[in-house]
Amino acid sequence: MALANEAKMKMELKNIRIVKELSEETIAFSATLYVNNKKIAVAMNRGNGSCTTYTLLKKEDAELLREAENHCKTLPPYKLKNYPSMGIDTDFPMDLETFIEEQIDQQWRKTELKKFNRKLLKDQKDSIVFGIKNKSYRRLQLTKSIEELLHIKNGIKLIEFKILHGISKYLKEGESILNTNLPKEVVELIRRPKVPSQGNSDIENRPRFRKAK
Repeated sequence: MALANEAKMKMELKNIRIVKELSEETIAFSATLYVNNKKIAVAMNRGNGSCTTYTLLKKEDAELLREAENHCKTLPPYKLKNYPSMGIDTDFPMDLETFIEEQIDQQWRKTELKKFNRKLLKDQKDSIVFGIKNKSYRRLQLTKSIEELLHIKNGIKLIEFKILHGISKYLKEGESILNTNLPKEVVELIRRPKVPSQGNSDIENRPRFRKAK
């Protein structure tokens, strides 16, 4: 996973291992830091709210590590939205520790988003799913699968009835039908104005990194 790719400095995290079970106040992880294609340090966080640490593997790479630290300080700040202790968007000055955390955070989000969408695809086989794309959803389970209903007489009408009379009253602002296995005209039966997420989805409710004092 690339961390940075500048003309004179290339950094990567490899062997990333995120342990969700240990992630309490922060994301528990371990990873190997490569600088200019050379393995120089191991980074980790225990997930208990402590800061991220990185340990040099060989003394002869100390100067290369210092160069990486100095390079990170020249990068834009880490923008963290809806920081829990403040309830507002917050910028953290960039350094190597924060840079590693930012990339782990992005990896966490990608992994959780894949899990979220896999579950949605499974649930939509026999349900009408509705919510906010890539954020959160609920489902109305049907007595037959969507595929079966699409191939029987009045099956579409039954789905439309469920949407208009079983789901419409439960839709909140910004929510819509999320099924990808329904005809477009059925999915668009209900149109609601979209609004930005308030940050209360399953994907966004995750441990945040905390800067060391």
